[in-house]
Order: sequence, then structure tokens, then C-alpha cells
Amino acid sequence: MKPRIVLLGEGLEATLRALRAAHIACEYLDRLRNPIESYPGHYERFDCLLVTSSMDVGSHCLFEALASGVPVVSTYSGWAPGYIQNGENGFLAANVGEMVNALTRIQEDRDGWLQRRELIAASPPHYTLETWVKDNIRLAMEVAGITSTASLTDSIQQEPNAKCVFA
Repeated sequence: MKPRIVLLGEGLEATLRALRAAHIACEYLDRLRNPIESYPGHYERFDCLLVTSSMDVGSHCLFEALASGVPVVSTYSGWAPGYIQNGENGFLAANVGEMVNALTRIQEDRDGWLQRRELIAASPPHYTLETWVKDNIRLAMEVAGITSTASLTDSIQQEPNAKCVFA
């Protein structure tokens, strides 16, 4: 079975052109043109998700794919080491060779991975935007040396015109 490549993200037009110029069949799901509500349906069509980032701190597609029951092959960046259990819901890969090996293993046991979709979907914790915001606030407090929310409230009250912006 020949792999089908789906690019998922933003600003990947040049990659799409390069793949097609090399006669590699692929599809591009631009996050700016596809509503987030449509993603579970897209992920369900995937055999796996490949995350190649070396610097991504989060990679929301990791959670989206796992919640859809799709195994993930990822670098050790961001949240991946905390959520991917090698051989259970995907594989962690330190380099391209390990990625190829992991993708080959998934392709060779495609039916087995498809049968485990419900187990994979249960593997990520319930992670919400609220949880993400709380984690970021906790990190900001730690970096700022604030030890309790009371001291955070005090700091904000002392600077009434100060604004917090989370990007």
C-alpha cells in the first residue's frame, strides 16, 4: 500500500508544490481554511500522524490525533514524550531513520493499529483550553517568582493599568 501524505498546518504551500513536483501524491489541509470542527473527520482517515518539529512546545495536533485514535510518530519535542508510549499509541523518534522505522512498523501492522483505535483514543488525558491556560499561568507565575495566586492578585492590584496577554 502506497502511503498517502496529508500536510496539516499553515503556510505549507511551498512544501506542497515540492512534493507534487516530485510526483508524490499529497493533500493539504490548511488550518486557516478548514474549521477546527472538521479535524476529527480528517484524522479518522489517517493511518498515523507524523510530527517532525524539533522546537514545537505544544503541537496540538498530537492531542487531536490521539483523541481520534490515530497513532503518532513524533520527535521528542514538546508534549510528545509525556503522552506517547512507544508501541502503544505511537512512537518517539530521535531522527529520520527512527521515523522511517516507526512508520514502517505502523504500515506493516496497519490492521492491528486500526483495531487499537479506541484504546489510543483513551490515551490522552482530557486536555482542554482551560487546562492549557492554567498551565501557562502556572508557568508564568513560576518564571516571575510568584508563589501563590494571592500574590498574583496583589501584583495586579498594585498595577491597575497592567494587562496580561497570553499568545
